[in-house]
Amino acid sequence: MESSASTTTGSDALYYTPWRDKSVKWHPRKPNVRFNPNEDFITNFEQIIKFLFGKREGKAIGLFMAGLLLSSFGLSRLGSLLEIIGFLSLFRGATILRLLKRVRALQPVFDSPVLKQLIQNIGEEKTRDSLKLEIENYEPLQDLLNGEVHFPRANVLLMGPIGVGKSSFFNTINSIFRGKIFNIARSGSSEHSLTTKFRRYPVISSSSNKEMGFCLCDAMGLEPNHLMAKENMKYLLEGHIQDKFLLDPSGSVSPDIPGFKKRPVLEDQIHCVAIVLDASTVDAADAIKDTIQNIKEMQTVMNSMDVPQVVILTCIDKVCKQTKIDASNALKSKLIDKTVGKVSEMLGLPQHNIFPVKNYEKECELDPNIDILALLALKGILNNADAFLFMHRDEIVQGYSS
Repeated sequence: MESSASTTTGSDALYYTPWRDKSVKWHPRKPNVRFNPNEDFITNFEQIIKFLFGKREGKAIGLFMAGLLLSSFGLSRLGSLLEIIGFLSLFRGATILRLLKRVRALQPVFDSPVLKQLIQNIGEEKTRDSLKLEIENYEPLQDLLNGEVHFPRANVLLMGPIGVGKSSFFNTINSIFRGKIFNIARSGSSEHSLTTKFRRYPVISSSSNKEMGFCLCDAMGLEPNHLMAKENMKYLLEGHIQDKFLLDPSGSVSPDIPGFKKRPVLEDQIHCVAIVLDASTVDAADAIKDTIQNIKEMQTVMNSMDVPQVVILTCIDKVCKQTKIDASNALKSKLIDKTVGKVSEMLGLPQHNIFPVKNYEKECELDPNIDILALLALKGILNNADAFLFMHRDEIVQGYSS
């Protein structure tokens, strides 16, 4: 027996279809919109567009009329949104889909390593510039003192073993604010300390050409035959030692020596001490155990005078090779984190006061990631200096009111 489809002849010889048979109830297929969280945004957005901007104009008109109805009931924002969707579904659906196809064609460009690196560099430079501006505008205790009181500067002492990068850290900070590699302090590797005088280095901003609100002080590096005497440390912290003073850490300092200030004031004193250590020597601390022991003894003097201390960890690229490729890797390096923990335990300082940095040594151009690490360290130092000055707030208000 032949089927009903095969018995049709002539112009009615069409294949049997359900919609030609009125006895068959046909239910239009609803658009199937599936959103996959694993898919990219463009793919999911295409699903939305295909659902909203199908070929059935009735859906578009329905959305438009629903928008008008909602607007009449006071829901103007939702109503306007539905009106716009309805309008676009009538006239712009195909255009939007073509645009999405063009965007998808450009997606390999968006995913290219070069473009990603460019976007990352823009973010790093923005972070660097934000930190730089914050420090350029730094004034000691500026958030606590009114506009009539101005304390001139915060003094930071850099101390540590020879060859760890004290002078290089100052040169790094100076280069950041000069906008180019700019070395003033003598630095390098030598059997003995290249710093023979006590120096007070102001930092000048290239944007304002003025000295900023802090000063970095550099003393002779510590070595087994030239360890710091407690009396000399006390003189340094109290502000008796002036710029270019020939200071041998282990030598005898007398108030009668030219350049010794007998009656220093608060602005002459050291407000924070930054202990500079080579990160690569922390695991071999026995090799410099005499120097570390001397630093601990100096910490007792600092603590007796309530002078805060931080640690600057240099040469981090010798501990974690990834930081040589990208200095920002220091912030997520487990090796650096482990080294910070060891230093914290060794010197009895909290980990948030230990700052890994990479000084400019071989580089010829500034690197935003190197700058960010140095600026974060400097910001932490200045916060600690402010904590010291806060304890002398009444003295500052009385002595430095304009």
